[in-house]
Amino acid sequence: MEGNIFKDTMAEMTWVEIEKLAKDDAIVLFPVGVIEEHGPHLPLGTDIYLAYAQAHDVREVLNEMGISSVIAPPFYWGGIKAIPKEFPGSLPCRKEVIIEMIKDILGGLDNAGFTKAVFFNNHGDGEHIEAILEAVRQANRQYTLRSYWLEYEDDLENDGFTGKEDYLLPLTPAALEDFYTCEKELRDEFDIHAGALETAAMRECCPQFVKELHMKTIDRMIARDIADYFSR
Repeated sequence: MEGNIFKDTMAEMTWVEIEKLAKDDAIVLFPVGVIEEHGPHLPLGTDIYLAYAQAHDVREVLNEMGISSVIAPPFYWGGIKAIPKEFPGSLPCRKEVIIEMIKDILGGLDNAGFTKAVFFNNHGDGEHIEAILEAVRQANRQYTLRSYWLEYEDDLENDGFTGKEDYLLPLTPAALEDFYTCEKELRDEFDIHAGALETAAMRECCPQFVKELHMKTIDRMIARDIADYFSR
């Protein structure tokens, strides 16, 4: 991916093209994320780059299946309650602001004539997710447009869902062990932010943004320590 999160989205289309997509009952794929610290080696936009990449790939498959879809301009003003909030460059929004902004965007999609929107999220902060889900619940009561949150069936209970929520779009459990084969030590289990998984994902879709220099710096530090140890 070249890094342009507006590529192949509504932002590059005319209103005439959008009107036709709505009349064709296209599904709106809506990437959401946040701008926040992702270590010294990944960009602040990691979450939204990955959400956009997934929506883009899903759109290609839907098109192959003959199902009309369109990507909404990515929304990257999310909530941050965790430690990354304290780092320079992280740009958190208040929960009530996120709710109102998402509702307004969904209202615009509704006004354009779209009837279905599916969220693609790659930011796991609870405040962020709670805000979007509340916006979805309120929008579904207010508009004809129906919005849906993707959730793997085997994660429903753990993430606080009953499975009966009318805004959930359940996904078949993914056999992730087939994709990730690296060995892990116990100390590596807390890998939910800027760790091996997100680094590997960014190397796959946006390698130009991964700062490999920082990893080489660590290697130089290790080499220095080895040299110091054996020179004693």
